[in-house]
Amino acid sequence: MSKRSLIERMLDKWPAKIICLIISIFLYIFHQTSIIDKRNIVVPLKIVENGLVMHVGKVPSTVSVVVRGNDSDVKSVVPSDFEATVNLDEITEKGDYLIPVKISLSEKLMEFDPFEVKLKNHQVEVSVDLKDIKYVELVPSVVGEVAHGYTISSIEMNPSFIEISGAKSILDKISHIDTTKINVSNAKNTFSTDCEFLQVSKNFTIEDINPAKATVIITPLEYEKQFENNSVQILNLDDNFEIVSNLPKINVTLKGTMPDLEPYEPGKSFVQLDCSLIKSEGIYSIPVKINCPKKFQLLSKSFDTINLKIKIKRIDELDNDDENQVNEQEQIFEPADENLKNENKDKEHKDIMLSKVEGAVNNMIQKENNISVNITDTQ
Repeated sequence: MSKRSLIERMLDKWPAKIICLIISIFLYIFHQTSIIDKRNIVVPLKIVENGLVMHVGKVPSTVSVVVRGNDSDVKSVVPSDFEATVNLDEITEKGDYLIPVKISLSEKLMEFDPFEVKLKNHQVEVSVDLKDIKYVELVPSVVGEVAHGYTISSIEMNPSFIEISGAKSILDKISHIDTTKINVSNAKNTFSTDCEFLQVSKNFTIEDINPAKATVIITPLEYEKQFENNSVQILNLDDNFEIVSNLPKINVTLKGTMPDLEPYEPGKSFVQLDCSLIKSEGIYSIPVKINCPKKFQLLSKSFDTINLKIKIKRIDELDNDDENQVNEQEQIFEPADENLKNENKDKEHKDIMLSKVEGAVNNMIQKENNISVNITDTQ
């Protein structure tokens, strides 16, 4: 067949042939469209930062991927079949960068044919900063109240400092790390407990993984208490003498721990005057003695000494005292013979009267000679 005849045959009824060709193309496209499906898949975005910098601020956590293929193949695709990454390892300076997103396909997807993958966003904007390491103080977080009368004198942390890492601009703003809560409710004694680190932000990493130990040292509070209008107890005053001056009330201030001192109430012997050195009439300056437990410290007392005016008791008072003494002796000793009993009574009475008279005379002589006796504190 010659070329001429071939051309003539091709041009024969050419409009119909062109229409058939166009219809064939449309049929092919329709067929291909009917067997190929399209789907959008959201894939997690991973940031690789093993170099000198790390990302700061917000970075997209996902990217969108468009896949096309056979309907059965497309329906079997899951997000885990893709790995989307942004690599910062080659960046060495702080700044803002547009980083390309790389997509890796699983082996299953590589076997699909036909199969098409397309990223909607090929780049993401990332702010980066230089990495840094810092040691900061570990601060205990305390909740509750210790028992009444006690206080937390200190809390010892082990370790006292911990290592954190992250972006330098973020670490510069961190001065300490708090612990989880340490409950001290109604505690009276020192105790130890384990506690975790409280990380309130994901922008830095705490390198220490072991829990810390907190030792809470609890001590009693110091406390001062005033005791007012305390009566004075007289000790060792000879029965022949009497105090004719008025005794003042004494105010005393003590210091101790609150649990011990707060409930303490003094007894009758709290304030005392020792009159053992008084041997005659006169005015005596007697030191005030405070009797309290050794665990308390005496801060003050309203009187260091008290002036006592001492006189000899009157004869009739002495007679009464002697008769009482004789009666007491009679109750103890009862002679068998009544006459012997009366003689002993008279003799004892005379001896006592004689000694009292001699004492009174001596005191009068001392008084006339203006003898003054002062007793200082021998304690």
